[in-house]
Amino acid sequence: NFGSKYSRACVAQDDLVPASDPLRFEGVGVVDEPDMLTLLGIHASQTAGARLLGFAVPIIFVALEGGAGAAFPLATFNAAVQGVKFIASPFLGGIADAAPLGALGAIAVAGHAAGAASCLLLLLHLREDGADSAASIPAHQLVSIVLLASAADLSKELTSISLEMRVAPALAHASGLPELNSRVKRVELTAKLVVPLAFGWYAARVESSRALVVSVSAALLCGAVSVAWLWRQLPLRDLSARDRAVKEKEASRPKAGAPGMRRVVTTALPVLGMCLAYSMLFCSVLSDHDPVATAYLAGRGVSTAALGVARSAGALGGILGTWIWPRLQARLGTLPGAAASLWLFVVCLAPVPAGLLGSPTLMLVLVVMSRPFLWAFDLAMVSVIQEQVPASWRGKAAGLQAVACQLFELAISALAMAFSGHDRFRSLAGISVGVLAVSACTFTASALRQQRKTAAAGSIPVAEYGKA
Repeated sequence: NFGSKYSRACVAQDDLVPASDPLRFEGVGVVDEPDMLTLLGIHASQTAGARLLGFAVPIIFVALEGGAGAAFPLATFNAAVQGVKFIASPFLGGIADAAPLGALGAIAVAGHAAGAASCLLLLLHLREDGADSAASIPAHQLVSIVLLASAADLSKELTSISLEMRVAPALAHASGLPELNSRVKRVELTAKLVVPLAFGWYAARVESSRALVVSVSAALLCGAVSVAWLWRQLPLRDLSARDRAVKEKEASRPKAGAPGMRRVVTTALPVLGMCLAYSMLFCSVLSDHDPVATAYLAGRGVSTAALGVARSAGALGGILGTWIWPRLQARLGTLPGAAASLWLFVVCLAPVPAGLLGSPTLMLVLVVMSRPFLWAFDLAMVSVIQEQVPASWRGKAAGLQAVACQLFELAISALAMAFSGHDRFRSLAGISVGVLAVSACTFTASALRQQRKTAAAGSIPVAEYGKA
């Protein structure tokens, strides 16, 4: 039934959508419930696996080094993983756009297996009496562990890009795509909220670190099996056919006017500006999970319980944001709604530098208040790329945006080193608010420019995007 309905939808849309209009109606209409649940299940498995791996590696290093001594080896390990990811991230977009959907499923499964393998390799050197240490691990094994952990993270990122930019648009009609995006993000946030609570509950009842790491590795392997099974439940043949049809239709469009760098840049630059504005949000310490902010708040006397409650409240606020965005988009439109979400986020955090002169608790309250608008804007950027970027370039655009996010994360880390110390955190907060304001202005200007574009300027051939 899905195949016949899918074919009829493709024919109907090819007849109704003019060649000069952006391809915004790419899906099959209403998403079948089993297909939607399959998509949500894959996202949940990927998010839970990444969270579990993030918990297991620090525990192993603490057991290896005996607590306080784990800070430097763990930081070195994380820096190595981030370095590998930074080198490989630019290639993710091209892979997400060009690879067959079946191959992307295999990569997702391999990512879970790589995470389990990295834990098990570290586990070989873990002794309950603390006899071993990270320094005793052979260099070739350390390199293997870094590469496996990096592969697990990269696999998760690649799978997310593929599902958001290729699978979701092919499954859902344009009118139903925002709601599908919201459900996906809701599932991811729920996994991020539930997995830490479940992990903490289980860890408190397991006396052996080895048993805990073995349990995490087994859970990752079970996740690999579940992703493999779920991926096979997707209508891959039909989705691939639709994906090829959309890309062929884009490539066959007639050129509107004389080709040239000026027309390419005026077409691509507004979307690039919006992606840059989103990336700037990562150049901030005003977050409930930022390590610098957490250390500052703890040093100012904020209890661990209050920090935990703030994180949970922030996750719940993110889930609220996934309900806000579809309604905001329906009322204002994609670009105005996204700009409104971003400005509301900035307004919520603007009083933080002044508020730090008093109680640090005010910062936690304002950060929690800003979470719904942050996640609404995060969803908005998914819609912007899905609607404004050709299908053949969506993965590349998302991959480029991810690289820019990493660059801004490195920038704020460098600033945190330059402004180290609790007495200078207020300066960091002021810089963060300034960057957020620049981000909002950049996005607003880019969105206005995008809305003023003519239909001809918005339909340049995909082949010309490479010149940008």
